[in-house]
Amino acid sequence: MSKADIVSNALKYRRLSTAARYFCFVGRMSEAHLPKRSLELAERISARKDMAARIAVHRPRIQSSRIRSIVKAADVARVAAFVATGNPYDVWKTEAMARRNWALVCLLVASGVRQGEARQLKPEDVKLATCEIRVERRHDDPEDPRNREPNAKTLDRIVPFGPTVAQALEDYMFGPGSDAAEKRGSPFIFLSHDNHTHGTPIPDRTVGRVVHELGKHLGIEGLTPHHLRHGWIQSLADWAIAAGISAADFARFANFLGGWSYLSTMAAEYRGDLLDGSRFQDRSPGSGESFVKSPTSSTHVVGSEYRQAFASDGTPFDPEQDSWSFRTLSGAVNIDFTMLRESASGALIASLKRSMRTMVATRNLNTSGAAFRQFRNLVLFAHQRRDGQVEEIDAEDVAHWCARGNVAHLAQLRMYRPSENLLMLQGVR
Repeated sequence: MSKADIVSNALKYRRLSTAARYFCFVGRMSEAHLPKRSLELAERISARKDMAARIAVHRPRIQSSRIRSIVKAADVARVAAFVATGNPYDVWKTEAMARRNWALVCLLVASGVRQGEARQLKPEDVKLATCEIRVERRHDDPEDPRNREPNAKTLDRIVPFGPTVAQALEDYMFGPGSDAAEKRGSPFIFLSHDNHTHGTPIPDRTVGRVVHELGKHLGIEGLTPHHLRHGWIQSLADWAIAAGISAADFARFANFLGGWSYLSTMAAEYRGDLLDGSRFQDRSPGSGESFVKSPTSSTHVVGSEYRQAFASDGTPFDPEQDSWSFRTLSGAVNIDFTMLRESASGALIASLKRSMRTMVATRNLNTSGAAFRQFRNLVLFAHQRRDGQVEEIDAEDVAHWCARGNVAHLAQLRMYRPSENLLMLQGVR
């Protein structure tokens, strides 16, 4: 059997399509240096299009359909319900397999990590006491013997989970997982328990088989690990809706937990796949607690205990308070509106709070804190200059403030311009 025989048609299609796009890109770069309307340019364009057409002809035929691969929202909810209340030994008979597979499925359902991100986890990435995992990108890990090395597809992040998942991980890591790790000295958590590969890190097909077996037990055809990620984002959305969190705030912390950039639309796309309207916060019998942990608390989502807003790093804060405090790698960031109460009007402070809430949620926290300090200094300066309460900041205030040696800080003030028209800077460049 040749190597070509084990490459799927879908992978061949993607590779040839990528190659065609790259060749077209190189061709366009070369064409850009030729005179317009020249014969050579026309010939090169014709040759490039002909080459792309030839590659397209040789791509294998594939059948792609999002409809055929759909698993209904109610079925994904049944998976979460079984993980919250079921017995792994109903699906897997041997103790080692049952504990490993149960820990793996619990983690996928509750944290939304990809199967590759789960397979690359090491014990130091898991904090059982605080119910958190650290997902890191480890390309070309020298400790990974697998030919198809898994890796985090998206950004590094810390993802919370609930005590149910922590217990499942602990049962496996300090039980069969520890024995398997000693067999080959593997630094990874999820290991093989087969006779020939005992102690080696599991491949992707093992995760697919585990989830397929769970789906078969529940009567769900075609269940894959990625369906569990879709279910996680919908469960997170249902929690946000119940907590009264705005769509913009939900998108920001969902992007952080999912590993996407803060301006990404992936969270909305995941929800729109098949799970709109699905609601499943599965609860253990009599516990009154959600199986999926809140992304903003060290406890489960219980009743109406929630925060109203989230910083760009996922930290919760109450925007109604006059003092916001955040921790960063370089220290604390404190945004305190208290000292402005005597200098600024309530309307100006309310407008500043709205602007700062947007800034804190979308920008670096240290940058946001520095911008707030400069605006606070400007308000205090305007209060002294006017000898009265400041209703708004105008160009004249900024001009006098800059004349006092603050020109270097003007760029930080301009961060406020897109929001709320907080600064009336028509005369300032």
